[in-house]
Amino acid sequence: MKNRNYDLNKVIKGEHAGKWVALNSSQTKLIGASDSFKELEKKAGRDGVIYMKVPEKGVSYAFSGT
Repeated sequence: MKNRNYDLNKVIKGEHAGKWVALNSSQTKLIGASDSFKELEKKAGRDGVIYMKVPEKGVSYAFSGT
């Protein structure tokens, strides 16, 4: 699997902090956003959708893979 780094700042804005967002499979377009994952899934469906929870402002994550 090829590692890819996506610049999600082009798609996800400050108003999405703390919300669930749905992106298209190429992660270039925001399909929708909601406080509730279940509500967002009802609207956006499952096919070709990537879901993620946007961190609150000031929160960061680090991942290490082996």
